[in-house]
Amino acid sequence: MKRLTLLLVLTVLSYQITYGQELKNVKKREKTFREEYAVLASDKKIKHGDYKRYSMTDQLTIEGKYENNQKVGEWKFFVDGELEQTFDYSAQQMKFHKTMEEPYIVDVNGTEKLLILDTPPTYLGAKVRLHDELNSVMTYPMQARRMGVEGVVIASVWINPDGTIETKIVRGIMKECDAELLKGLSKVEKDWVPGTLQGATVKSQYFVELEYKLDFKSGSVYMTVR
Repeated sequence: MKRLTLLLVLTVLSYQITYGQELKNVKKREKTFREEYAVLASDKKIKHGDYKRYSMTDQLTIEGKYENNQKVGEWKFFVDGELEQTFDYSAQQMKFHKTMEEPYIVDVNGTEKLLILDTPPTYLGAKVRLHDELNSVMTYPMQARRMGVEGVVIASVWINPDGTIETKIVRGIMKECDAELLKGLSKVEKDWVPGTLQGATVKSQYFVELEYKLDFKSGSVYMTVR
């Protein structure tokens, strides 16, 4: 019995050591957030294991898990330190969304209706993550910077039942700024979640407001999702 127990302990220790050797921890800092995750030692492009993202003020904003570069199981998204959403990537299902009693525009057989939904249309991680993702793929148009153009661009995002999106500018400030937002949205099109009504996903509308702001003294530029 003792021999069997010892064998099991050695097996577990061997697995832990091997597992530890196979993974490498990574800490990475982007413009608006930092992240901690593990990658395969044999291929550092493959995320595998726990993942955490923090805001620039060190608040946890995302936690989840990767398996061979695929998001699996429940991922939690936080806003201002509070749980905003829980999404199960394995089941492709929203498990929790902070209650929001406000109506959304829904396409019902080609007719737009204003309805209170069971769960709202959203981007996983809400506006905090959308801000981070857009800032990682967008640039402040050079012509707008030279001309001192600032302002808020509003895009309509229709989220289809299958999660695909249709985008359109509904209020613009300059064609280059408008086009940059549409280009950015096309690069972050994977993590949109449609609203649900009576247990079924529905085509629903979401609005993205992006503010372009210049700091003329420092020369800094800002693009903020409001």
